[in-house]
Amino acid sequence: GLAIGPVIINAGTYMIWAYIAGAAFGIANVSQRFVVATYLDIPSIRTASEISIYCGAVVGASLGFLWYNAHPGLTAADLERNARIRAGLEARALSAEEAGAWASFL
Repeated sequence: GLAIGPVIINAGTYMIWAYIAGAAFGIANVSQRFVVATYLDIPSIRTASEISIYCGAVVGASLGFLWYNAHPGLTAADLERNARIRAGLEARALSAEEAGAWASFL
């Protein structure tokens, strides 16, 4: 779980740079194509934008992994306990017995 954050950041950054290094806009086989790498003065690699597809897949799979594992142990009992804790925090005044019962949820 902790290692997936840097994987997303690195793959996303590499995806952007790989796309920029290989991107060219304009009409095919016309000499007036706009090459992004030339404009930004970075090395232009003709097929580097294909790597951005792989990096995009890595970013998507990583985000799916995080989404699937966001709350692996969250059950209905946990949700009920969290609701009772929230209700105790929002209460204006609690008696000693109610405060003790509320503290037992923690």
